[in-house]
Amino acid sequence: MIILFLSVAFIPGTACADVLRDEAFKGVSADYTHWLIISFGNVPVYDQNGVVTYRGILGNSDNESRHKWYRTVEGIVDNTNSDIYPYFYPEGPVISYGYNLLGTIVVGIYEKADVDNETINDIHGIISAEAEKSGVVNVPVIFVSDIIPVLYADESKSNTDRIFNKISAGDFCEFLKSRIFIIRDLNCAHLPKNS
Repeated sequence: MIILFLSVAFIPGTACADVLRDEAFKGVSADYTHWLIISFGNVPVYDQNGVVTYRGILGNSDNESRHKWYRTVEGIVDNTNSDIYPYFYPEGPVISYGYNLLGTIVVGIYEKADVDNETINDIHGIISAEAEKSGVVNVPVIFVSDIIPVLYADESKSNTDRIFNKISAGDFCEFLKSRIFIIRDLNCAHLPKNS
């Protein structure tokens, strides 16, 4: 189930609607509030209750504009991967790098890493320099505290009774929904969660 889920997760263009729904903003609100380390550029703004008060770069953009922006930000991420690579764990603090449904580039920093301002500024500088090549000034970027999900199948169980140790299938599903912009409509209710 998870393998199929992951292979479907990266099909571009499945998060379409004329205007981004409030649910899209709610789905990633923790990244802009609870887990936020620092933000740069035109990012959404949330109040202390996790309600969006400013929608950021995509605001109320139409479908065509949004997809044009997704292509732009995807190009920025793709063109900076090799420059960001030296900052990836375990050599550096970065454990995830991409963009979300709201059009913001998201840099996940390992929650247990000590990251200094110089490292954040270096990474942001790489992203900004590439964005400027595309004519984008003040590219929206957030740095968030992130976890490394650990999936562990108990070998003493049969194939049908495999279990996840650190994170259950339901929790992993919710984790992916919060990190990958195209899975907003995924229903995780039927998957088991850790209690």
